[in-house]
Amino acid sequence: MLLAEVGVRCDKCGTSFVSRQLPTFIDIGYRNSELRQDYRGYSPMMEQYAIVTCPSCGRADWSTTFPPASGTPVLWQAAASAHMQYRQAALEKERDAGSINSYKAAVFYIHAAWCADDSKAFPQAREYRRLSAESFKRSLSDNTCPQEVRSETEYLIGELMRRSGDFEGARDHFRMCIGRLSARFAVMARKLMRLCEQGSTESIQFEADAPPQAPAHVSTGAALGVPRVAPPAPPQAPPSAPRGNSMSPPAGPPPGQAGGSTQNRKGPPAGPPGGPPGGPPGFGGKKGPPQGPPTAPPPGAPPLA
Repeated sequence: MLLAEVGVRCDKCGTSFVSRQLPTFIDIGYRNSELRQDYRGYSPMMEQYAIVTCPSCGRADWSTTFPPASGTPVLWQAAASAHMQYRQAALEKERDAGSINSYKAAVFYIHAAWCADDSKAFPQAREYRRLSAESFKRSLSDNTCPQEVRSETEYLIGELMRRSGDFEGARDHFRMCIGRLSARFAVMARKLMRLCEQGSTESIQFEADAPPQAPAHVSTGAALGVPRVAPPAPPQAPPSAPRGNSMSPPAGPPPGQAGGSTQNRKGPPAGPPGGPPGGPPGFGGKKGPPQGPPTAPPPGAPPLA
């Protein structure tokens, strides 16, 4: 994993310090049921490098919110586990009288849960998921949740409740909101309700876009990502003569579908909250420290900011 030492400045106390960041993020488009990036077998744990904590005042926030430092800092960012840094950032969003934002606090809590999972701090991860679900609920009532991501937010509330072990609460929530969910989230919600019945807290892949199998002679269209199969060709010779292959070879997946080309982005994805398929867990990108922190939003944010 390529890391860069980036000098940044805390705009709260003015302290300049060195942070460790990933200058380049790669998104291959896969997600798990919590909308975290799914690297299909690899665990780069890149979320821990999207959070930075000031060593002087203790302010914790996305690395992208700290402006570049002038000169050469001598201090280093605060040494704390990533999930504790996300917890501190969430608490600041909940307690700052000037800018209370339940939605942003929920995003920090879900990132804290992911980092706690990576550190095998499972009791803390379960508590972070519970706090994230509560904050997401508040964001729907206090209007801090952006209108365009309300469907994703309602879906995430149920999934976070399931992952935290509240199976009855998750099922009741999904029953209440499933009619408001978009089709892809409604499909996943039904899968998760079945997992609730089984008492499972395991994460699964987000596969709501998988189309149903069609008969061999039906062309379902490239938009669904299903190979086109030609109808049987009419016989070109008497019955006694051998017939040719009546089916054309299936086409590959259309551009933009899973399994297509990988896009190397200069910053983490803006949408919801990897390396190329089958590749190493490291990330590509520029060598040497960048001139300043990345300018794109932090990675893995579910539908998130």
